[in-house]
Parts: sequence; C-alpha cells; structure tokens
Amino acid sequence: MSDPNPPSNPYGQPSNDQPGYGQAPYGQLPGHDPFAVRGLGGPQPHPRGTTVLVLGIVGVFCCGFLAPVAWALGSSADNDVTTYPGSYSNAGQIKAGKILGMVGTAVLVLSFVATVLLIAYAGSMDLDQPSNQNEWSNLQ
Repeated sequence: MSDPNPPSNPYGQPSNDQPGYGQAPYGQLPGHDPFAVRGLGGPQPHPRGTTVLVLGIVGVFCCGFLAPVAWALGSSADNDVTTYPGSYSNAGQIKAGKILGMVGTAVLVLSFVATVLLIAYAGSMDLDQPSNQNEWSNLQ
C-alpha cells in the first residue's frame, strides 16, 4: 500500500538545514530594515527636491538672494540622499539645485564686491575740480 517512510524532500531540493551549492543561507542584511523608510513601489521623490531646483534657477536668473537658500536646502537634502542611498528618486534635481545655488551665490558675492569697488572708486574721484585747464577757461 503506502510507504510508511516517505522521502523527506521528494523534489530533490536541498533542505533548510544545508545550503545549496556552497552558498551561505539567505537572510536579512544586518542593520537593514526592509520596511523602514521606503514605501511600496521603490524609491520616493525627496520632498525638497523640486523646491531646491526652483530656488536655484530663480536665484541664478532673477533674485540672487535666493541662491544661498537653494545651496543650504540642497546641502541638507543631499545629506539625506547620501544617508539613505536608493531611497530617493530625484537626487539629480537636488544636486542640480545645489550647484545652481552655489553658482548664484558666487555671482551674488562677486556683484556685491564689484558694486562696493565701483562706489569706492566713484567716491575717490574729485568731481568738484575740472579735469583739465580748458574746462577752467570755459567756466570763467
């Protein structure tokens, strides 16, 4: 009738107590929680990614004082991206906004220095005195 001792594994697969092909048994990575930050469906966009990019663009082309804000927010968001690799899908947006913030900040600082130097140069000019003698003769 029926065999009183059925084979323990009828399909010929290795059992759980011995790994197959000399591999270590599969398990969870140490210190890795697969359900920690990620939602279902893969990496999610970082909440500040678009904001950093928009502030960087506006800071370079329109309002220079927004460029340092883009740089600071971009650095913070970039730290999040490097801390949790693979968790955010818009790392390129964050990096582009951060770089635009750096460029806009450099342009802002250079234009401020140029303005100060121009004002200092204009202040050092003696505008009360004519530049040559011909102008003196025309004034009298």
